Amino acid sequence: MLTKTNYSDWALLMKVKLRARSLWTAIEKGGETAKEAWEVIATMRIGDDRVKKTSAQNFRRQFDAATFKEGEAVEDYALRLNSMASTLTTLGDKVEETQVVEKIIRSVPQRFRQIVVVITMLLDVSTLTVADLTGRLKAAEDAFEKPPSAMHHDGKLYLTEEEWDARRRKRDAKKTGGGGSSNVTHRGGHGCGRGRGRGSDKGLSSGGLTGNSSRPSGAECRRCGKLGYWARGCRSKPKKE
Repeated sequence: MLTKTNYSDWALLMKVKLRARSLWTAIEKGGETAKEAWEVIATMRIGDDRVKKTSAQNFRRQFDAATFKEGEAVEDYALRLNSMASTLTTLGDKVEETQVVEKIIRSVPQRFRQIVVVITMLLDVSTLTVADLTGRLKAAEDAFEKPPSAMHHDGKLYLTEEEWDARRRKRDAKKTGGGGSSNVTHRGGHGCGRGRGRGSDKGLSSGGLTGNSSRPSGAECRRCGKLGYWARGCRSKPKKE
């Protein structure tokens, strides 16, 4: 639908439709009434020559200054440039497809620089179409896309299944190695401790000495002066003063 701001796109669409129905010649070459009506519409929507020239200059500056927007896809950028070129052509400043191709090559972001160098070295830019260039850039971008990082956006590390298995095997090896022997020693020592405890308690409760090895070997009895037990386990009677 024709509006106050979309004449360029509307005119291009109508031109395609009229050509498909073999009616464009009535506007371009013959049929003065139809031709005049077309020119009237164009003048109403675009303006006279001075207005067209001013608009063309503004669009040309926009076209020359156009760059990739942050996060913009290759196809979207090419479509935006093509729309500007179509508007400039309608305003009388014709833009060839080669100019659009060269503009894309000059303004690609850093991630496409190496790809563009290869394209310009191996292909003839003068015969390259916008669709062909866009397709090559998109294919290269998909082919050389970086693999997903193991580091999540929140800073947490996500390991692969193989890395988890390696960590699990390493942990199990530590348990069955040094950790296992320490457990055996601990259990054995604990059992002996219980045995010694019972024997020692029995010996001490009867008031006599036993051959249990739980007695402190370096202890000295303060009552009789002998080594191997404490004074409370000594059988010697205290000496009278």
